[in-house]
Amino acid sequence: MRGTWSRLLAHTGGLFWNLSADVGPGQPNLPDDVELVRFGYFLMKDNPKATGGPFAVLKPVLQQVTPTGAFDNALAAAIRTHQSLRGGTQDGRVSVAKDNQFNRGQYDGKHVWMVFPLNNTMIDMAPNIYPRIDLHPQSGPAVTAVVRKISYQGF
Repeated sequence: MRGTWSRLLAHTGGLFWNLSADVGPGQPNLPDDVELVRFGYFLMKDNPKATGGPFAVLKPVLQQVTPTGAFDNALAAAIRTHQSLRGGTQDGRVSVAKDNQFNRGQYDGKHVWMVFPLNNTMIDMAPNIYPRIDLHPQSGPAVTAVVRKISYQGF
């Protein structure tokens, strides 16, 4: 739970959860970061906004992602497939977003950090509780602990 103050970004008028370290092959894969990514993809499989049109091929890949657990092949496949459909960097990881007022959440002037569409899915699929994703029954224990710590400190 290091650096919890940086875990919540104010972006385009809303609050977005960020990672404290990258998630992917050869990355730190901290339990709470992995669970945040897992939770986003777990909810994404049922989000018609995120799996419609050309993104429909993502849905069967997401069916293999569980909301808890360490980084594994199912999560790696979801990240790779999502990146291939979105374009931009193809490194198989979800990176810490480095947001500022000038880049509008984009890392290259065209593509937003992958953590933003994961947050958008959380908002779409759990609008009554977001950003309190710890209140969702499928939120993993590590990410739940971080969200509760931040929530008790106050947004």
